[in-house]
Amino acid sequence: ASEIRTLYNNGIPYDATNVQNGDLQGYWRNDGVGIWDDRTTNDNDGTPGGSPSVLFFPEGSTAGEDTLSFPLSDTTADVLGLHGAESFDILKNNDINFGSKDFTIEFWVYSNGVSQTPYLFDGRSGASANEAVPTMYIHTDSTLIYWVSNSARITTTYTITANTWTHIVLSRSGATTTLYADRVSVGTWADSTTYIEAPLIVGQRKDTPANSLIGAMDEFRIYHKALSSDERTQNYNHGAEAHGKEKV
Repeated sequence: ASEIRTLYNNGIPYDATNVQNGDLQGYWRNDGVGIWDDRTTNDNDGTPGGSPSVLFFPEGSTAGEDTLSFPLSDTTADVLGLHGAESFDILKNNDINFGSKDFTIEFWVYSNGVSQTPYLFDGRSGASANEAVPTMYIHTDSTLIYWVSNSARITTTYTITANTWTHIVLSRSGATTTLYADRVSVGTWADSTTYIEAPLIVGQRKDTPANSLIGAMDEFRIYHKALSSDERTQNYNHGAEAHGKEKV
C-alpha cells in the first residue's frame, strides 16, 4: 500500500527511480510520439509505432483536473491514442522474462470497436509463433482472451463495452493466473508455464497492423509480483475518475 501511495503522489508526476525495487520492472508515462522512458532504473524504454495521437493535459493533484484546476472533460486525453496502425513496443530484455515467477500486467483500455480482433499486447516473435509468452486480445464478440503457447488459456464471458474505459489486470500468483476487468475476476487458469524472454508489443498483433486496437490505452504497468486485492483496488481508484469511473 505504501508503494502505491508513493507512486500515486497525489496525482503529481513522480520519478519512479526513487522507489525502484525488485518487483516493479517498468513504469511508463505518455512522453508523446517519441521514445517513452522507463521511469525505473531498468531502462525498458518503449517506442510508439505508426503515428499515435497524443494530447497533453497533465492531471493535477485532484483527479479529473489538470494542473491549473481546469476539469478534464475528455477522459481520452493524455493517453496513447491508437487508430488501427500504431503500437507501443517494449524491447526484448530479461526484465520481461517472467519465467515461473509471479507477475502482473495492468492497464486501462478504451476500444472503439472489435471487428478487427484488436490485440492489447503480444509477446510473440511472430504473429503465429508457438511460444511461452503472454498475449491478450479482444475477440470479435467483445470477450477477452488470454493466449499462451498457441492456445487460449483464459476465455471470458465478460465483454468489453465500446467507447468506455476498462481497467484490466492480469496477475499470476503461484500456479494460478487470474484476469480481472474493473476489479472483478473474469477468468482463471492453472498456469505452470515457464515464460521465456520476449519483446512486448502493446496495442497490436505482432507483424499484423490489421489486428490493431482502435481506441486508447493508459497507465500500462508490469510488475514481478502478484498484486494483492488492496493494491488492485488502490490502482483502480487512482485512475477511476480520470477514466470515467467511480471510486470504490
